[in-house]
Amino acid sequence: MRIDKKVVYFDPGYIKTYFSNYSDKTEFSKWPAPIDGIPNGLEKADFIFVTHHHKDHCKKVTIDRLIKQDTKIYAPKSCLKELGDNFNLIKPNDIINIDDGISLTVLNAYNTEP
Repeated sequence: MRIDKKVVYFDPGYIKTYFSNYSDKTEFSKWPAPIDGIPNGLEKADFIFVTHHHKDHCKKVTIDRLIKQDTKIYAPKSCLKELGDNFNLIKPNDIINIDDGISLTVLNAYNTEP
């Protein structure tokens, strides 16, 4: 997703239909590292938001390929084991500012723990 000039990824796992037009892709991000399942050449992120710890949402090798030095990563506590402490901890009702006048509110999903 692009917001103004910011590149934002939500749950940057690979789901086949999202990248069906990319010739350079792997099947799925639940494969063991170092296979991450996203195409080469995707833009580096300004922000990455991970909603929960499942491998198709939270996989360190995938996130490492999408970050640059100043990328801000946001994820819930359940991602600590996979990502280490290299992210901003989020919880329901947190508000994250993306750009001037653009923010998002973290909501709890039906299938995740807060």
